[in-house]
Amino acid sequence: MKWHELNPVYEKYAQSFTGMLTRERWWWESYYSFYKKGEVVTVSNADGIQGYLVYDIHQESKTMTIHEIIHLNEEARLSMLDFLANHDSVIDRVILRTPVQDEMSFLLRNPAVSQQIKPGFMGRIMDVRSCLSKYPFIKTGKSFDFIMKITDPFLSWNDGIIRVLVNEDGEVYIMDMTDTDKELDLSCDIGAFTAILFGYQNPLFLKETGRIQASDMLLHFFNEAIPRKIPYAVDYF
Repeated sequence: MKWHELNPVYEKYAQSFTGMLTRERWWWESYYSFYKKGEVVTVSNADGIQGYLVYDIHQESKTMTIHEIIHLNEEARLSMLDFLANHDSVIDRVILRTPVQDEMSFLLRNPAVSQQIKPGFMGRIMDVRSCLSKYPFIKTGKSFDFIMKITDPFLSWNDGIIRVLVNEDGEVYIMDMTDTDKELDLSCDIGAFTAILFGYQNPLFLKETGRIQASDMLLHFFNEAIPRKIPYAVDYF
């Protein structure tokens, strides 16, 4: 199976999450083939490949390790689960990584599986203004503007007070504020702000726990305009 056949499936799958890498050719041909060696199985229909999984089987321990499982719809996911179930005569255990919020265990006949939560990549906004200007806010049909202050102990260019306008089409305009007496709609450190934009933490939870100071109107805007995507990265290095 060639990388250019799998990459379109991966890219469509990646759109459902935040934090997924854009894989270029060199990534597939060098890093990917080195760290995720194994057999490749695809699920297809009249529209082409709808999912794939990369796996290998350790004969002595009778363990199947799933290096990657990608699916674009429920039919493809169930087909791959059937594929795993059909190996019950040669394996006793399956190991795979999924997003924290994944509901696959609920689909199993016996959902009492061993699960571990392990930290992965750390998200980090390197340039607040650049990130905001490109952020895919959901189009709400109305404009909203807010004044925010970010503190960043490592990157001084992120410090400061800015005014952010998000128009009805989700386009973002940013203006540096010289009047520091204006009432703030949001005040937080770079870590909390990253968690909000990546969808890792609910802004209301962060306010209740004292990680951010935010107006109720801004919290309502975030609830409407921030995409509800799960942070997840299937790659690592």
